[in-house]
Amino acid sequence: MTELVSVNVSLEELREILQREHFGYQRMPLPYGLSTQGIDRSSTARLIFEEDLQGASVLDIGCCNGFFCYEAKRRNAGRVVGIEINPERYRHAQIFRQIYGIDIELRNDDFFSLLENDSFDYVLFLNVVHHLSDPIEALRKISAGTRKRLVIEFPTFSDHWYRREQKGMASLISWFFNRIPLIGIGASTKGTRFVFSPQAIYRLLVVQTGLFRTVRLFPSPFREQGRYIAICEK
Repeated sequence: MTELVSVNVSLEELREILQREHFGYQRMPLPYGLSTQGIDRSSTARLIFEEDLQGASVLDIGCCNGFFCYEAKRRNAGRVVGIEINPERYRHAQIFRQIYGIDIELRNDDFFSLLENDSFDYVLFLNVVHHLSDPIEALRKISAGTRKRLVIEFPTFSDHWYRREQKGMASLISWFFNRIPLIGIGASTKGTRFVFSPQAIYRLLVVQTGLFRTVRLFPSPFREQGRYIAICEK
């Protein structure tokens, strides 16, 4: 795999950026043996990507700092696009693009407009689906723009935010809800609006809609937060 090597930023400039900015969420490996704070997602990258992507196109919806975009480039991906609607995260993603000196496309808009006229071999939809007002319609549109593989990371009934929101028995038996095909609806219009049992995702994408041929389900490295990963193949 290709290493991430900066051709644009000196050690002194990089240290100044790290002092000035408050990066979070995704831990980003940096030149000179440095890295940002945040969660190490390298184990997730190994789970969802092949070692060599051989020029495949990749779209990361909700890319944050762009960790998975650069992991795709390390694996010889061709066109890589990251979408991030949060203004601060988008600004940070631009900073990392300058640091790495690697060609990825960054967009600060919604994925619906992009996928109306475009499609990708790999689409990443990590920790986004539960924030949407209509996740099922979103999955239909994303499926239409996916040529090979869609990867979804989603909260289950064990999600820490959902369990905190629920009271009494609903929180205590979340382990049972995760074993049957259920979709939970949160009480808030912000944050976690929906949670899904793993079997609900499988039945929705394979049995009910036929959007994908197979769906493989794995506990996410975010397992302490009650997350799962679905690798969906066309």
